[in-house]
Amino acid sequence: MRIKDLFKGIKELLNRKRKPPVPRFYDGEEGQDGLGPDAADNTSGIASFRYSYNGSIGGDSYHYRLCRKDGGWHFSYESMLLPDYGEMETPAEGSYAEKLWEAYLDGRIAEWEGFSKYNTMVLDGSGFSLEIVFNDGKHLYASGTNAFPRGYREFEDRIDEIFKPLSEKAQTEARDNIIRRGIQGSLSSALVYFKQRGDSGGDEYNFQIGRGGRGNNFSLSVKSVSGEFFPKGSLNINREVPDGLTGLEEIDALIRRYDLIEWYNYEGMDPDHNNKEWFQVSFCFDGMNLNAMGSAYPANYGAFRKSFLTLMASVAERVQKEIMAEQGHAAETAGKDIDAEEIDAN
Repeated sequence: MRIKDLFKGIKELLNRKRKPPVPRFYDGEEGQDGLGPDAADNTSGIASFRYSYNGSIGGDSYHYRLCRKDGGWHFSYESMLLPDYGEMETPAEGSYAEKLWEAYLDGRIAEWEGFSKYNTMVLDGSGFSLEIVFNDGKHLYASGTNAFPRGYREFEDRIDEIFKPLSEKAQTEARDNIIRRGIQGSLSSALVYFKQRGDSGGDEYNFQIGRGGRGNNFSLSVKSVSGEFFPKGSLNINREVPDGLTGLEEIDALIRRYDLIEWYNYEGMDPDHNNKEWFQVSFCFDGMNLNAMGSAYPANYGAFRKSFLTLMASVAERVQKEIMAEQGHAAETAGKDIDAEEIDAN
């Protein structure tokens, strides 16, 4: 082969490598491809839009929907990570439909029409579904489970970015509605954790309390450096105790007294968090869950903390007395059994 032909062949090979990559059909993928590069864009505009993301086990799953309602655009949103909120709705004032239209055109989403694939080789992963109704009445539908059309990740990121202001607004409105309704039901369990760090001190408190009849319903772990609420040192209790000794009713009263419904889904981080106490609470009621955490504190934090730890020091004391009484009764019973055996022997 002549040198000239050799360089010509190398040039052709390099040119072929510069062409856009063809989507791979991965091992295990089954189903139907979309229309592909020959698809024509719909030019009539978007009448409604729905996108769903199905996350992996333990991850998020959510859906967005934008449609016309009562003469304007309306947004709805639901997230598996926010089960108490249910489906959140809010008016969509702004150019959201136009932004979606641009994303549709820029991403050549018309190529996705009819895409429906899944991958049998992936045991855990994610999936999606997309439905667009156009102003001319035509539809686009695509879906996949661990199998995605070309340009999917870029489109997913863009949709999340477009809807971020609306999803945050919907969450805020849903949270405000729950706070306005107030506490629902009676307290069934409480998890409360305080851990001082850096300049804030060295105390650490961990309480997990529930109703009886479920095994060990009272767990307390305290490391007291300050001696402020508990004697200095460590204290650990993990046992089943009668409901009347757990302090649940008193904790319920404190939650309502200090209006802790305002803490609903609170998260706050102090810039100097390494020198602040970290707190985390989770209160389960018959009709709702109340969770909060952080190193920046919500309203009434100091007052609730002081009242709660004072209460739990008293609860721990009466539980310890109950334990001692049980041990004394057990020792007394064992002594009587020994005396009976001695009488029988005689």
